This record gives sequence, structure tokens and C-alpha cells, in this order.
Amino acid sequence: MHMYKEGDLTPLVKDQYREMENKGVGKAEIRVRCATDSAICNMVVKNEQGEKAYTESNLMLRLAHPNIIRCRDVFDQDGKIHMILENAEGQSLARLIDTCVEENQPLTEYDCMKYFAHMLVAVKEIHDQDIIHTQISTENLLLK
Repeated sequence: MHMYKEGDLTPLVKDQYREMENKGVGKAEIRVRCATDSAICNMVVKNEQGEKAYTESNLMLRLAHPNIIRCRDVFDQDGKIHMILENAEGQSLARLIDTCVEENQPLTEYDCMKYFAHMLVAVKEIHDQDIIHTQISTENLLLK
């Protein structure tokens, strides 16, 4: 894993990652599906700049846990932070809840406890790394 500064990376990024699909533009970021020879990844381009964006990306590089999406690479291009994240198949907990409501099929107590337990293990891991996650929400919890 590397932290690249602007100007260092353009040839490297083009050599390692190829764009596959633009996944959309949000308020805080742009998401692009990209690939290497061995993996499909998601590139998140943060619209924010400065110390906060660098700090977040460096924290993401430190995390290695099965319940946390792995950050493979971080670089700065055109004044924006680009994070290459492992691809996570599945749906968010928010989407699962919406589907359950639409189909009038509530989540079982067992499933709720299982999802909550996995979330707690991930939160414990980030807290053990002296990191506080400030955006825990059903949209940010991905289910396999």
C-alpha cells in the first residue's frame, strides 16, 4: 500500500487500474469501478481536500480486518484524494430493511443479532486502532 502525492502517480495509476464503469457522483465523492489484473476494485474520489482527507485515507490504509472493506491504495490527483477499495459484493443493511418493509417480511431476531455482532467486531477493531468512525449507518453496513 502506498500514499502517493500529486504528480507522482499518473503513469502508475494508469498502469495498475483501468476504469470499468462510473458508479455515480454523490455529495462527498465520486465512485468508479476499476480493475487490476487480479481484482475488481472501487475507486472513491473524495471531493474534499486538505488534511482531513489525507488523515482519513491514511487511517483506511491501516485497517486490515475481514469485516472492514480493505483500502488497497491511496493517491492524490488533481487535488483530490483517490482511494482504491476492495470490491464489496452484496447490499447495504438499509437496502435489506427497505426490501423487508416492501415485502412485509421482517428481519428475524437472529439475523438482527448476527448483523449487529459483525458490526460490533468491526467497530472494536477500529477502536483498537484508536480510530473513531463517525458515519456508522445502515447505508454504510454492507452485507455479503
